[in-house]
Amino acid sequence: MEYCASSDGNVPSDLPQDSSGTSILDLNQHCLLQVFAHLDVYDAINFGETCKMIQVVSRLAMIKYKDFDLIADRMYRYGFIRPPSEATPVPLEKVLSYVAPYMESLDARTELVERHDFSSRRYNADYMRQSAEPLHTLLQFDMPKLKSLTVQYSDHLGYIVDRRFINKLTIYDLHPNGLNTYASGLRNLTQLHLICIHKEVAIEEILVILENNPTIEDLCLVYEYTSMVRDLQQPEIPASFIQKLPRLKILELSIRSNASEVWKSMLQLEQLSELALVMRDQVINDTLPLRQFLKELAKKNTVRSIELKGVLFGGDDDSCLFDALSSMNLNSLCIESSSIPSEFYSTSTSRAKFQTLKNLRLPIVAGIDQMMLIIECFESLKRLVFRMMVPSLESGSSTLSQRISQLLMVTPTTRPDLEVEVFSFRALIKISFRHGTYEIISWPEPSKCLTETHEFSCSTQ
Repeated sequence: MEYCASSDGNVPSDLPQDSSGTSILDLNQHCLLQVFAHLDVYDAINFGETCKMIQVVSRLAMIKYKDFDLIADRMYRYGFIRPPSEATPVPLEKVLSYVAPYMESLDARTELVERHDFSSRRYNADYMRQSAEPLHTLLQFDMPKLKSLTVQYSDHLGYIVDRRFINKLTIYDLHPNGLNTYASGLRNLTQLHLICIHKEVAIEEILVILENNPTIEDLCLVYEYTSMVRDLQQPEIPASFIQKLPRLKILELSIRSNASEVWKSMLQLEQLSELALVMRDQVINDTLPLRQFLKELAKKNTVRSIELKGVLFGGDDDSCLFDALSSMNLNSLCIESSSIPSEFYSTSTSRAKFQTLKNLRLPIVAGIDQMMLIIECFESLKRLVFRMMVPSLESGSSTLSQRISQLLMVTPTTRPDLEVEVFSFRALIKISFRHGTYEIISWPEPSKCLTETHEFSCSTQ
C-alpha cells in the first residue's frame, strides 16, 4: 500500500473522492481506526506518512500492535511474506518508533534455530557478534510496557534498555554469567524458559534467579547436548529448587534416572498440570524410576499433559511404561524418541486406556496405514502430529495424494473434530476431517513452496 503526501505534508492533493466530493479525510477518528484495524503494521505506518492528520490516527492505532517479532520483520523486509514487488519496506527504526511505546511482547531472535540444533558455530564469538547486529537498533528505544521477552543468547538481553517489568523470559542459549549480568534485577517472573543451558553455567547462577522469583508458574530448564552422546558431566539441578516455586504449574526439566530426590520433589508440586521430562541417561529396559514416578503422579490426578523426550523404547519395560501413562487420564501426550511402543497400535489396549486423550504427538510413524490405525485406536483424539519416513511417501505406483485419498475415503465420519499434521522431508500434510480436505505443502527447493489442496469423502459408517 503506497500513498503520496503533498509537498507540505498536510493533505494529499490527489486523494480519491466519490461523486459527492467526499474523501477519506472526511471520516472521523473512530472510522479511521476501523480502517487501520485491517492493516498490518507496515501498511499502517505507510498510510500514516500521507499527512499529519492520518499520522495522528496511525499512532493511536499502534496500540493494537503489542507483539513484535524481529524474524517476521526481516522476512517481510526481504520479501518472504509478500512478493518483493508488493512489499514496501519500512525501516526498522521507523517501525520501532511507532510500536515501541505499546509493545508488550518482543521476540528478539534474529534467526530461527531448532531448539535441539546445538551446533558448535553458535558458541563462536564472531558468529554471536554478527547475530546481534540487528539488535543495536533496539538500544534507541524505551519499551515501558514490555512484559514478555525472547532472545537467542543471554548476552542479547543487554540490548533491551528497560527490563524491570518483564514477567516472561525465554533464553534459547544461556551462557555463563548471562543471568547474573542481565537478569539479576528481575523480581516478577511468572515464566522462565532456559531452552539450552551451556555446560559451563554454574548451578548457583540459576538458583539465584529462582530464589528471586518465587512467583514462577512456568519453568523450562534444559541442558545442551554437546554431542549425540549425552554429557553426563553436566551438573544436576538440585531438588531444593522445587521448594522455592510453590506456584509451579508447567515444568520442563532435564533429569537423570538416578536423581531420586528430584523425582520426589516434583511430586510435591500441588498445582503441576503440564510436565515435560528430558531424560539424560536413559537406556532400553531402564524405565523403572520414570514408571514409578508416573504412577505416583497419577495418584495426585492434577497433571493432564506429559512430554517424554529421550526415552528409549524397544525393551520389556514398554508395556509397563504404557500402563503408567494410561493411568494418568491425560489430555495431551508427546513422545520424542527413535521409536514408539507397539502398544500404540493395539486397538483394544488404546481404546481401553486412553479414553480422555485429545492431543497426541509421536515420533516417526512408518506410513499412512499406521496413521489410520492410530486414529482408529484413539477414539477421543482431536489432534495428531507425527513424522513420517520418506520411503512411505510412495506406495507402489500410487502417489502420496492418491494413497491418502484411498485411506481417507474409508474413514468413519464420527471424527469431525480431528486434525492431523504429518511432517516428512520437505513436506507437511494437513488433514481436516471436518472440512473433508487435506493439504500437502512441500518445499522442493529451500526458496520454493508448493501447496496442493484435495477433497475427500468419508464413508458413513
